[in-house]
Amino acid sequence: MARRSGIFIRVATTATGIRAARELDELYRAHAAEVYRYVYAVLGNQADAEDVTQTTFVNALRALERGEHPRKPTNWLITIAHNLIRQRYRQQQARPREVELDRELASLEADDDGPSIDDLVRALQR
Repeated sequence: MARRSGIFIRVATTATGIRAARELDELYRAHAAEVYRYVYAVLGNQADAEDVTQTTFVNALRALERGEHPRKPTNWLITIAHNLIRQRYRQQQARPREVELDRELASLEADDDGPSIDDLVRALQR
């Protein structure tokens, strides 16, 4: 892989790929800072903003290789970034949330006046 303009891109082997890589380089130079600012404003985390910005331009390269040519590049790139952010939020919502166990609370016995397990088993056997 070759490193251009701060992101990794595949080495182009076809005329279309070479054109797409050049277009991406121009897009990156012109719009990377703006895309990053948008993503950072939404996510509020530098590492996540860098990841989403990089993925935005990887997805843009794939689209350019397919022959897409955006009329409004800034809007197009922000839309790609926005969709990636939405995808990231959906994935986070799908993951079970972990909460750290409070050892002090875990060591306390419950003050429960409810039925015991034996009482429940007897009730179910009736």
